[in-house]
Amino acid sequence: MRARVRADSPVRLRFSTYFFPGWRAEVDGRPAEIAPDPPNGLIGVDLPPGEHDVQIRFGTTAVRRVAAALSLVGAALVVGLWVYGRHKGV
Repeated sequence: MRARVRADSPVRLRFSTYFFPGWRAEVDGRPAEIAPDPPNGLIGVDLPPGEHDVQIRFGTTAVRRVAAALSLVGAALVVGLWVYGRHKGV
């Protein structure tokens, strides 16, 4: 998601998306801090006065990468055991 913002004073921009690990924000092309905005945990980004190009995108986390790798290993083991069982006649 992307937004162009013009603010006369510091402002908190709230996106209509729930905060969850993996979301990243950029303000004017540079990484920016995001946080869950009370009361319902939507993504909030603090902006200084001025014109800004704000973008958020959903990326991965270390936990997701490990989980994906474990899933691939598990799937490979299942296929390997199935092939082995078919070969042995089990």
